[in-house]
Amino acid sequence: MRVLLAGNTGYLTKKMIGELFPKCDVLIIGDPLVETSFDKKITAISKNYEQLTDIVELQYFDKIVYFSAFLTFTGRVQHEVEEMSSLLEYCEQNKETQLLYITKPSTLGKDKRNEELILRQLADLCAYYATEKGVDVKVIKSPFLYSAEKSNDFLYKLFQSAAAQKSFRIAASRRQSLSFIAPEDLCKLIRKVCDSWEKGFEILNIPQQNELDWDQLEDEIPQSKLIFTEDSTTATKLEQLTDSQLGDRYNWKQEIKLNEKLPELYRKYRKNISSVGAWERINNILFKKHHKLIAVLEVLAAFGICILLNKLASNNSEFKLIDIKLLYVVIVGTIYGIDLGLVAAGLASGLLVYSFVISGTNWLMLFYDPSNWLPFIGYFIIGAICGYLQNKNKDRLNFWEKENKLVQEKYSFVQQLYGEELRETKELRKQILGSKNSFGKIFEVTQKLDSVEPSQIFNKAIKVLEELLENKTISIYKVEKNEAFARLQVASSAILKEQPFSLALADYGEIIATVKRGEVWVNNNLDKRFPMYVTGISQDARLLLLITVSHVDYTQMTLYYQNLFKVLCGLVQSAVLKALFYKETVYNKLHYEQTKILKEQAFINELKIAKKSKEEQNSLYELLKIDVKNMTELKTAYSKLEGLIRENDLFGIFDDGSFYLLLTQISPKNVPLVLQRFSKAGIKSQVVSENEEEKLCGL
Repeated sequence: MRVLLAGNTGYLTKKMIGELFPKCDVLIIGDPLVETSFDKKITAISKNYEQLTDIVELQYFDKIVYFSAFLTFTGRVQHEVEEMSSLLEYCEQNKETQLLYITKPSTLGKDKRNEELILRQLADLCAYYATEKGVDVKVIKSPFLYSAEKSNDFLYKLFQSAAAQKSFRIAASRRQSLSFIAPEDLCKLIRKVCDSWEKGFEILNIPQQNELDWDQLEDEIPQSKLIFTEDSTTATKLEQLTDSQLGDRYNWKQEIKLNEKLPELYRKYRKNISSVGAWERINNILFKKHHKLIAVLEVLAAFGICILLNKLASNNSEFKLIDIKLLYVVIVGTIYGIDLGLVAAGLASGLLVYSFVISGTNWLMLFYDPSNWLPFIGYFIIGAICGYLQNKNKDRLNFWEKENKLVQEKYSFVQQLYGEELRETKELRKQILGSKNSFGKIFEVTQKLDSVEPSQIFNKAIKVLEELLENKTISIYKVEKNEAFARLQVASSAILKEQPFSLALADYGEIIATVKRGEVWVNNNLDKRFPMYVTGISQDARLLLLITVSHVDYTQMTLYYQNLFKVLCGLVQSAVLKALFYKETVYNKLHYEQTKILKEQAFINELKIAKKSKEEQNSLYELLKIDVKNMTELKTAYSKLEGLIRENDLFGIFDDGSFYLLLTQISPKNVPLVLQRFSKAGIKSQVVSENEEEKLCGL
């Protein structure tokens, strides 16, 4: 999978990118702190608006994540509207590409600043392309990001001022609430959103919880001297987002609190500064910051040496022929450029005037005689020529350094393109040798479904159908013997939480009639109450399973797709019927005394399969332990429970007399209701902990 990360990407580290998109080809365009790494499939290119436009025209991306410049507090926005327009146009042409735009919340009131107008324009642009053009885009409204390593970040500049014991101006009010989020927490949310992506436009709001405490900041960092440039009446107020759907839907929350991490971040910043050598610190503080002043002082020092040498040369007949002043002008012009070269020429001229005056020449006569002007003119001409040549060479060097950097980035990009084209060639060769519809692929599917455990076949069937149908909305239901209800067995992880655990088949009359004839029912009327495709698995005219596809793209509403779905479900039917026949044959070996109670090893096998399916987010379950003291109590409990549970729930008895009940497809919030119902029937039960489950499974 190819992923493009663009915009304000300076907060991302290699570790974050690796966790965010593992085993993906990632291209970063913006101001990345990371460098290109071919081992980790990461290519980093410095921000360039035209380059971004060219890249999206030349390459295909499965996912695009754009980080807004608004995520940096007091960050400046450049070309963001143009870049987002290019990306949205690209997504319009490539409908399968998913675009995630991360920005900050809007301000309250009718704020007409340029920044707010751009923010609202971008939100409207995303909504327009999603609703009118069918672009698959989502927007995350996030608090500000922070970093102690990004040089243009608010927190980095604050630490820099505190370390230098200087005041720091903040474009906010002391009473203003500013929320921040750790880049690590944001990356975790991005991954969860991408993993469970649902087609369609959506705005996800991160609650404004992690507010920066200015008083605590000053207590933790005493060197900080904060100056707030706005009062509480003029300060900008962001909309307060308190949407809790992120926690419930994606099982995500902000774990890192900025106020608690401030001392650690400041110590890390100071450590990074102290790790720089003494000479480098002097160079950074003195020479780089005051390089012009240092150059002037060096020119003056050199002039002092010139005066000394000129005095020594005047007393020595061998050195009288050497013009020390001209040598001084040539050296300064060659090293420092035309500006200081002319300054050196002026100093040399002043020293020459002084020499004439000392030798007894009247300074008025000095300027009346044109022949005396030649040395002065020569100094300035030589200083200007040497300085011009130095400036020209310096500009040429800077130009070629920039060109070299650009060529290196283009080379890295071209190398990545070559690698991708090579991989595509190999993939196409594989597809030619064995396409998805070939007999070899059918044989591979048959091998994957080769099992004697129906529940294990269901788990493998989901993976096979997802891969070959290129769809992540598959569900398998088991039909009860009376055909009143169908109970969910497994479902694709993307739709597990939204799928009903039970279907009342009385509401599916037309669908049941169609699948009993061995046909695929197609939702041609696009009725939102029903899946898009449904087929069934039957034995001896009795319906056993329903296999559904909840959502499909318009390109999958074809006869070819229906036939492919029917063929694959036929392979699943063969594997399921074979497994059921085996189960009937060995029923007495697996069950206790002609009951539905599984023996220890058989029950453990079912528990392991259910546990693996739950880990892969294809199903849910809860394990209960029934309190019984002897076999008489066990049989009594079993007779009572038979009428309280569903057909797909499993009993298990262990050699030590322990009695367990595996409740399939039940959410944790419904377990207390089940326990209460059992308690009313006089049955004592309790939920088995995860550690105890692992001991039962021998893990």
